[in-house]
Amino acid sequence: MPLFFDADIAVIGSGRGLDCFETPATMIPWMDHYHISRALVYDRGALECGQFRDFSRILRFCREAPDRLFPTVPIAPPATGENPPPDEMGEILLAEGIKGVRVWPEFQACDFDPFNFGVLLEKLQVHRIPVFVHISESHAWAYRTGWKNLAETALAFPELPLILLWSGMRNGRHVFPLLDQCPNIRFDLTCVTGGFIEYVVERWGAGRLITASHYPFWDPGIFQAWVNYSGISVADRERVAGANVARLVEDIR
Repeated sequence: MPLFFDADIAVIGSGRGLDCFETPATMIPWMDHYHISRALVYDRGALECGQFRDFSRILRFCREAPDRLFPTVPIAPPATGENPPPDEMGEILLAEGIKGVRVWPEFQACDFDPFNFGVLLEKLQVHRIPVFVHISESHAWAYRTGWKNLAETALAFPELPLILLWSGMRNGRHVFPLLDQCPNIRFDLTCVTGGFIEYVVERWGAGRLITASHYPFWDPGIFQAWVNYSGISVADRERVAGANVARLVEDIR
């Protein structure tokens, strides 16, 4: 069974009643149970209250287990002034060891496209800082929107790592064209149905998929089972389980 580098776990207080971990001390045994060796985490409370300037809580959280927990932070369109200015934001991300940024177009009610985010995405692309796009937080069977915005952004910033989360089971007809035409896009496994992993690995390679549990919305075992019992090679299984996320973190410069 491979070890997982989980790309999406929410921590710290949620005003929506989500059962987020408040301390690494309670989180690490849970990670061990699920064979999660490392995880990219974000401050759920900060997202929900719109605190996009002060990253101190998530940084403190991750410093308690620096070899296993890696901070990511939310972004908003630069014009709104919710984040520090793009140049300053880039410096903060690198100086503080932040390993990615996140955007929720549906939750934040904004389009993730070059018009709204381009000034910031230019800075992120220079440093190859991964951008995790939470397409939705609705049930996996629900239809998602905003695919043209994602394609436009991926094509405008071809060296920017874009990781699409919550892609959803009904959206394969959007997933495959993006895999075909946008080499910088990777997907989580919420779109998985029987044979999906095998098909993607055979056609585009194992480097295009990552594992994200989306805890506390989902149980990690749901997505890990697809990897553990897939009909791909052991090496490819390890890539999807964790090596692809590790590479994204290592490629930040």
